[in-house]
Amino acid sequence: MQEVKKIEASEIAKLLANNVSFQFIDMSDDELGRSLPFPTIPIPFTELEENIHLIDKSKLSIVGCKFGEKSFFTTYKLQTKFEFTNLQSLAGGIENLKNALKQL
Repeated sequence: MQEVKKIEASEIAKLLANNVSFQFIDMSDDELGRSLPFPTIPIPFTELEENIHLIDKSKLSIVGCKFGEKSFFTTYKLQTKFEFTNLQSLAGGIENLKNALKQL
Protein backbone atom coordinates (compact mmCIF):
# COMPACT_ATOMS: atom_id res chain seq x y z
CA MET A 1 0.00 0.00 0.00
CA GLN A 2 1.29 3.42 -0.96
CA GLU A 3 1.95 5.79 1.94
CA VAL A 4 -0.48 8.66 2.44
CA LYS A 5 1.25 11.80 3.70
CA LYS A 6 -0.63 13.60 6.45
CA ILE A 7 -0.41 17.24 7.40
CA GLU A 8 -1.30 18.68 10.80
CA ALA A 9 -3.32 21.87 11.22
CA SER A 10 -0.27 23.61 12.72
CA GLU A 11 1.71 22.88 9.54
CA ILE A 12 -1.00 24.49 7.41
CA ALA A 13 -0.80 27.56 9.64
CA LYS A 14 2.94 27.71 8.88
CA LEU A 15 2.30 27.41 5.14
CA LEU A 16 -0.12 30.33 5.36
CA ALA A 17 2.29 32.42 7.45
CA ASN A 18 5.05 31.82 4.90
CA ASN A 19 2.78 32.52 1.89
CA VAL A 20 3.30 29.01 0.51
CA SER A 21 0.88 28.35 -2.34
CA PHE A 22 -1.39 25.30 -2.10
CA GLN A 23 -4.85 24.22 -3.12
CA PHE A 24 -7.25 22.89 -0.51
CA ILE A 25 -9.67 20.21 -1.66
CA ASP A 26 -12.78 20.23 0.56
CA MET A 27 -14.25 16.71 0.54
CA SER A 28 -16.96 17.45 3.10
CA ASP A 29 -20.48 16.96 1.84
CA ASP A 30 -21.58 20.25 3.41
CA GLU A 31 -18.67 22.40 2.09
CA LEU A 32 -17.31 22.95 5.58
CA GLY A 33 -14.20 24.50 4.08
CA ARG A 34 -16.06 27.59 2.84
CA SER A 35 -15.48 29.19 6.22
CA LEU A 36 -11.70 28.75 6.04
CA PRO A 37 -9.60 31.91 5.54
CA PHE A 38 -8.26 30.75 2.16
CA PRO A 39 -9.80 29.51 -1.10
CA THR A 40 -11.02 25.94 -1.26
CA ILE A 41 -12.15 23.63 -4.03
CA PRO A 42 -15.36 21.91 -2.89
CA ILE A 43 -15.60 18.39 -4.28
CA PRO A 44 -17.98 16.08 -2.41
CA PHE A 45 -16.53 12.62 -1.83
CA THR A 46 -19.19 11.02 -4.04
CA GLU A 47 -18.35 13.38 -6.96
CA LEU A 48 -14.56 13.02 -7.02
CA GLU A 49 -14.12 11.30 -10.37
CA GLU A 50 -16.36 13.66 -12.34
CA ASN A 51 -14.59 16.68 -10.81
CA ILE A 52 -10.99 15.47 -10.97
CA HIS A 53 -10.28 18.13 -13.61
CA LEU A 54 -10.66 20.84 -10.93
CA ILE A 55 -7.48 19.68 -9.19
CA ASP A 56 -4.17 20.98 -10.55
CA LYS A 57 -1.65 18.12 -10.39
CA SER A 58 1.28 20.54 -10.44
CA LYS A 59 0.31 22.27 -7.17
CA LEU A 60 0.66 21.15 -3.58
CA SER A 61 -2.78 19.81 -2.73
CA ILE A 62 -4.16 19.37 0.76
CA VAL A 63 -7.24 17.18 0.98
CA GLY A 64 -9.57 17.77 3.92
CA CYS A 65 -12.93 16.61 5.22
CA LYS A 66 -14.87 16.93 8.45
CA PHE A 67 -12.94 14.36 10.50
CA GLY A 68 -10.03 13.25 8.30
CA GLU A 69 -11.26 9.82 7.18
CA LYS A 70 -12.63 10.68 3.72
CA SER A 71 -9.59 12.83 3.01
CA PHE A 72 -7.26 9.92 3.81
CA PHE A 73 -9.04 7.55 1.42
CA THR A 74 -9.40 10.27 -1.22
CA THR A 75 -5.68 11.05 -1.06
CA TYR A 76 -4.90 7.36 -1.45
CA LYS A 77 -7.25 7.08 -4.44
CA LEU A 78 -5.79 10.19 -6.12
CA GLN A 79 -2.28 8.78 -5.69
CA THR A 80 -2.98 5.25 -6.88
CA LYS A 81 -5.72 5.61 -9.49
CA PHE A 82 -4.97 9.09 -10.86
CA GLU A 83 -1.20 9.28 -10.24
CA PHE A 84 -1.19 12.47 -8.17
CA THR A 85 2.10 12.92 -6.32
CA ASN A 86 1.95 16.26 -4.51
CA LEU A 87 -0.81 15.45 -2.00
CA GLN A 88 -1.29 15.56 1.74
CA SER A 89 -4.28 14.51 3.81
CA LEU A 90 -5.42 16.86 6.59
CA ALA A 91 -5.09 15.04 9.91
CA GLY A 92 -7.97 15.65 12.30
CA GLY A 93 -10.33 17.25 9.84
CA ILE A 94 -11.54 20.74 8.95
CA GLU A 95 -13.05 21.52 12.36
CA ASN A 96 -9.67 20.84 13.95
CA LEU A 97 -8.02 23.11 11.37
CA LYS A 98 -10.52 25.93 12.03
CA ASN A 99 -9.81 25.73 15.76
CA ALA A 100 -6.05 25.78 15.19
CA LEU A 101 -6.29 28.82 12.92
CA LYS A 102 -8.34 30.71 15.54
CA GLN A 103 -5.40 30.44 17.92
CA LEU A 104 -3.06 32.37 15.60
